[in-house]
Amino acid sequence: MFFGLAEPQAAMLESYASALHRDWSPEAACDGATAQLAAIEADAKSFIWGLSDLAGARAQGDGRTMDQRPVLTRWMWDGEFCGCISIRSSDAAAALPPGLSHPVGAQIGFAVVPWKRKHGYASRALRLVLDEVRELGLMFVEFEVAADNAAARIVVERNDGQRTGQRSEATAGGGFVNRYLIDLSGYARR
Repeated sequence: MFFGLAEPQAAMLESYASALHRDWSPEAACDGATAQLAAIEADAKSFIWGLSDLAGARAQGDGRTMDQRPVLTRWMWDGEFCGCISIRSSDAAAALPPGLSHPVGAQIGFAVVPWKRKHGYASRALRLVLDEVRELGLMFVEFEVAADNAAARIVVERNDGQRTGQRSEATAGGGFVNRYLIDLSGYARR
């Protein structure tokens, strides 16, 4: 079966909207589906363009804001929309793990639609996108994974993610978030 990543494009928008109609959203913590469907209806071309226009400040779970510059957004595709993976570069010099000397990194987030899970799509998408990120000259990627999200933890660890710490989650339910790092200086294409 074919599986790949693609830049969001008009030819794939109907399949993406279908996922939104099935109550999936790339933002698990909010009702992003309703807002995205309205944006697609209002101006599909601007919606597609806006998926990569992620620059600006973004609130973090611990109350901080962080300047985030876009690197790329890709849709997972197997003949229909499967999920998305987004990469944002970050000015992470202050948070650079010990032993790394180059303060250029990225944060990656991914989401797979429920009816396409358990096919290894997230692991394959991350593997593919890490090659692109490395070609952009970024030296590491960071992940924050909820401690109870075993599926995301497995995806990151299958792609050489190393746990670097943990923080308390600032949500009503509390909990912990594990921090992971993939050092791209030694990452080999698989």
